[in-house]
Amino acid sequence: MRYHYTIVDAFTPIRFLGNAAGVVRDAEDLPDKTLRAIAAEINLSETAFVLQPTGPDAEIRIRWFTPQVEVKMCGHATLATAHALAEAGEWSARALLRIETLSGVLAVEAERIGEQQVLWLHMPTPKLVRKAIDPTRLAELCGLDFKQIVRALPIVQTQDQDVIVPVQDFQVLQGARPRFGELGEFCRLNGVRGVCLTTREAVSAAVTLQSRFFAPAVGIDEDPATGSVHGPLAAYAVLHNMVTLTDGEALIECLQTPATARVGVVRVRIHQDRNNNLAVKVGGQCVTSMRGELIVD
Repeated sequence: MRYHYTIVDAFTPIRFLGNAAGVVRDAEDLPDKTLRAIAAEINLSETAFVLQPTGPDAEIRIRWFTPQVEVKMCGHATLATAHALAEAGEWSARALLRIETLSGVLAVEAERIGEQQVLWLHMPTPKLVRKAIDPTRLAELCGLDFKQIVRALPIVQTQDQDVIVPVQDFQVLQGARPRFGELGEFCRLNGVRGVCLTTREAVSAAVTLQSRFFAPAVGIDEDPATGSVHGPLAAYAVLHNMVTLTDGEALIECLQTPATARVGVVRVRIHQDRNNNLAVKVGGQCVTSMRGELIVD
């Protein structure tokens, strides 16, 4: 059997930057063992598999796999999937695309901004809780000095079990040299999927937040551009006065700068209602870099 796959670079308009995701658009008949084997073979941070929805609330269903495990949420692979479906004529970007996932029904919409087409993922409501974790040990395993963490701000955990750790500035951020094996074991012991280091003191005044993301516990040492963490990250920034809302709204530019050259730009729209509830959309551009066929026995 032959199955089409697409490699899409998300959160960038330029091929071979941003975060690459595999997309298999016709995965309905593939068993879990084969999905895991394909994700390991494609060997990107995530591969998205498109299936038929189980109910009437969505047009498609997506499952996301790292090379090692299935995950409950992945932002960049969701935008990559919408992009691949649009290119294949299987989704009109003029309509809302509703997607059944392990994190509930998500939605993607497209917006034309000048010459750019930006895809927006409506994120689940951010849920942040203070994380009881040894900050000194966490800093050490991330290759930082404990003093480089902004201790006036809390370390929190998101609904996806990622921890957000504020650091002093972009120089500290880029100087982090994690010990990935030990960090992965530390994260597994503490129920953590990934670690997001972030700073308001970015490399440019045009950038609201700059970050890096490590997830060795699920087989991803460093992710180039992590959509799922940016919704909670934007909420964190609002709640701790790192971002100012105007009439309950903000549009922020986030830069993710891994140790590799695969820089990604993540846009986030934040809305706060009268009850102080926050809603977020994570957006970016996508570009296809590869297409091919998988041969499955």
